[in-house]
Amino acid sequence: MAGLVRPRAGAIRWDGGDLARVHAHDIVARGLVLVPEGRRLFTSLTVEENLELGAFSPRARAAAPESRERVYALFPVLRERRRQIVRALSGGQQQMVAVGRALMSAPRLLMLDEPSLGIAPRLVSAIFEALAEINRGGVAVLLVEQNVPASLSLAHRAYVMEGGRIVREGTGAALLQDPHVRRAYLGPLAR
Repeated sequence: MAGLVRPRAGAIRWDGGDLARVHAHDIVARGLVLVPEGRRLFTSLTVEENLELGAFSPRARAAAPESRERVYALFPVLRERRRQIVRALSGGQQQMVAVGRALMSAPRLLMLDEPSLGIAPRLVSAIFEALAEINRGGVAVLLVEQNVPASLSLAHRAYVMEGGRIVREGTGAALLQDPHVRRAYLGPLAR
């Protein structure tokens, strides 16, 4: 969907158009933004410089000051560290920068791949709270995540995949109560 890998067949539909042959930067300009696994930040740049790179499309550039303030409201620590080089931040703070950079592009759909990977539990909670706030603000969130309790608590709609196949689907709340999901993903304490 983000345009990083071209499909061999089929279509990726968004707003009535096919995105299968659209360049990644044009997909971002259309409002679909990916926060990739591993963050992919510019670690030799500052927090503020990384954020500014998210606002490269004309639509996003026009809204950059408001977007930056929204990012700082969601992640106050980034305002405090806006002039700090990103490689000096913790993994959780770097993930906040990655989400913030995505928000600078004024997304309509925010896609995240494993946002909790390698992050301290306290900061995972802060990131998931921010994702819920982003969603309440009108941005759709598509999340691929192995932290089942956190992701299902956030999800309006969820799909459980095993071996590349969808084996369960429903609301996040319903799947949190599903015996198979509880046994397979939440462990013996969840029974």
